[in-house]
Amino acid sequence: MNEGFCDTIDEWLVFDEPVFEECLDGEVRETVTEGDCKVLLEMEGLFVDGLEWCEYSAVIDSCSGFEISCDATAKVNNEILESTCEEL
Repeated sequence: MNEGFCDTIDEWLVFDEPVFEECLDGEVRETVTEGDCKVLLEMEGLFVDGLEWCEYSAVIDSCSGFEISCDATAKVNNEILESTCEEL
């Protein structure tokens, strides 16, 4: 078991430089970003024992750049885990 993984995966998700659109005050424009969280973890020098693969899907407000939601699915030690990026 890997302690500390759950409360840091969300910090490891790195998105391309945001391109903020001109929006009306209070407007929200949802953009979906998907990727390989295993690659992101390894780029940070973080290796999780038993992690075969990990994929995430995040919804970003392209007006503000804030993350609205993020869900991840990972295969660890032959078990499929699904949850929010933060919980996983």
